[in-house]
Amino acid sequence: MIYKRRKNKDVNYYDGSTNEVPYFKNSNQPIETINDNYFTESIYHFDPHIGIGTYRKIACDDFRIDIIDLQLSKDLIIKTKGQETFLEFSILIEGKQLIQLLEAKKTFVYESNQCLLTLINDIDVEYEFSKNSYFKEVRIRISEKMIEHFRIDTNSLQLKKINNHFIKKVPEKCKTVLVELISNKYKNQNKHIYMMGKIAELLTYYLDSNPEKNPYCTIVSTVKDVKNYINNNIDKQITAKKISQELKINQTELKEYFIKTNGISIKNYTLKTKMEKAKLSLRYTENPIYEIAEEVGYKNATHFTNAFKRYTNVLPKKYRIDLNLE
Repeated sequence: MIYKRRKNKDVNYYDGSTNEVPYFKNSNQPIETINDNYFTESIYHFDPHIGIGTYRKIACDDFRIDIIDLQLSKDLIIKTKGQETFLEFSILIEGKQLIQLLEAKKTFVYESNQCLLTLINDIDVEYEFSKNSYFKEVRIRISEKMIEHFRIDTNSLQLKKINNHFIKKVPEKCKTVLVELISNKYKNQNKHIYMMGKIAELLTYYLDSNPEKNPYCTIVSTVKDVKNYINNNIDKQITAKKISQELKINQTELKEYFIKTNGISIKNYTLKTKMEKAKLSLRYTENPIYEIAEEVGYKNATHFTNAFKRYTNVLPKKYRIDLNLE
């Protein structure tokens, strides 16, 4: 079943925490499966309503590798809730996604040539992908047993605690190792030992890199933070540029995320907030028009009057008169 968000026909929305999600053709069954004593490899074709592409899964008891190669046909939003604990290492080869932590109210922008390492456990997450974009990602899911074997300290890698340093530019050495990991021709135990070593190598290169001086991850503030800023500064001229500077957010990402999440641009939301406040002042106070204009950030009363008329189809003075006649 497809859950459409905000009644937008161009968005596929899935709640993977409560439903069996129909991503693939053939009722989510693989088109090809290869088994040996250690591994199961499965290949799926995406359902056309998602897009055109393949999903390849290589799984054993200690780890799982997902290779996603997809051209999206619509915006895609997937909600997940961790029902088990595992460490996930991801390399985004091409594309872009927003990772929203619903409880922590943080959103991270994840883009081409970036990688991340995080512990997935009991937390609600939404992943958002833009339509008509090509997306290629490799995800390596590492079991608790393998985490213990590698003696990885996962405390700082918990998704609830991460900051903008957890997404890093892909180290050059990782690219070579990734190809070696995926394309190897070993079988059974030899394959298992080889792939374990390559995964350890990838994690080493990731943990060894330090992006603190130049973080590659943009943290997009929640819509609530942006709305609070607008409401608290309603008597000023407000622009997306000013908000991005105050909240230390990339302006382009801010505008894109706000409209996707709220269904309205920052400019139009700001105008709506100003006009609705002006309507309340006209209804419940006897303040002159020029004072109300200043209350909502208009230094020129004429500019306010024109904006109010465009918004309500009536002049402020007549709006107040009509209220008194009710």
